Amino acid sequence: MSRRPFLISLLWIVAAILAVGAEIGAMGSVWARSAPDLILRLSPANGEALGRQFEMEILKPQAVDGLRGEPALQWQRRAQQALRGDPLQEQALRIFGMTLMVIQGSVAARPLMQLAETVSRRDLVTQTWLIESAVQDDDIAGAMSHYDRTLSVHPRMGDRLFPILASALSEPEIRRALVPYLRSDRPWIVSFLLFLARDDGNSINAMRMFEEYGGSRRIPSHRPLETELLQTLVRSGHVPAAWRYARTMASDEAKLRAFSVNPVTLDPALRPFSWLVSGDPAVAVEADEKGGLSITVAPGARALAASRTVAADAGTRKIQFIQEMPPLSPMSQLEWEAQCVGADRPFWSFTVPTRQGASEVSASLSVPAACPGITFNLFAHGRDRMEASRATIRELRLSGSD
Repeated sequence: MSRRPFLISLLWIVAAILAVGAEIGAMGSVWARSAPDLILRLSPANGEALGRQFEMEILKPQAVDGLRGEPALQWQRRAQQALRGDPLQEQALRIFGMTLMVIQGSVAARPLMQLAETVSRRDLVTQTWLIESAVQDDDIAGAMSHYDRTLSVHPRMGDRLFPILASALSEPEIRRALVPYLRSDRPWIVSFLLFLARDDGNSINAMRMFEEYGGSRRIPSHRPLETELLQTLVRSGHVPAAWRYARTMASDEAKLRAFSVNPVTLDPALRPFSWLVSGDPAVAVEADEKGGLSITVAPGARALAASRTVAADAGTRKIQFIQEMPPLSPMSQLEWEAQCVGADRPFWSFTVPTRQGASEVSASLSVPAACPGITFNLFAHGRDRMEASRATIRELRLSGSD
């Protein structure tokens, strides 16, 4: 396993102290945290004040070099004094462990840091130190357990820890180690999965993580997170991968493969691979039981009525449907556009001929090479200036849509 994405280092621990200082301070005496020098003059064995003073010391430039030799021994003597007053003072144990690390290395420091964790699993600096120690030992399971404890007690640390975990998901052993935590639905898991699902630069590894723990098939409440993942994959240009994952989410894969309007292709959880009915107030769209879209558009308006993204290889495709126009009301002018995902303009457009009653319509389109996926947009134009215009389309088909 490559340890580099996981590595935290002592300087990162310092950054963690800065990032959540207010949260740490809430755990103990305000005076011990805000005025440690004053408290230590009154009570030299106050472990909490000593711990805060030590944190302030290691925030200084060249802090590690400043702890070598006699300064480290002085800190150890002060920690021993605090431990004589309270043998289970986690801050003092941590000071002893971290100075021992500077003098003799992490192996010598580990027993003291583990003892500090035994006393209090809530201590952030101890947990982050133990994460790095486990990483250096290639102990993935141990590192994960300390990530879990840290994130469960300090949820604000997700801002710093989530990117580190996400960057390691290219390694199968990391994903396998995360699976039990994702399946147990730990308190930080939803936030982590949402971070993954929205991470444009890491969407393929995020998808692999969802696949390995089972996603909404394992925990149904995670379905909205999968919708976020689908949209991120498509936005990142990974339409075929997103399409494969959407098929595992569908209650009926055959219905999802169809271009028609049906309960599966109307499922909002599968967007953008399901039909998105426009929210434009100028147009009203209703899906009927016969697989049709009934469209009513305001007088003189042109609005997007519905859209859907599909995966399709380069080549010639044909779109077919039945158009029904009302016999007495004004007829809406329908227009199709097709655009490659990520492109800034459509590569194909088609104005549907307006005919009274029902008529079969078909049109061919050539999908360009290197088109990761196609977004079909259906527009409706209210040609009458006085009354709303109407139209219905049924039995939508697209050759080669999957």
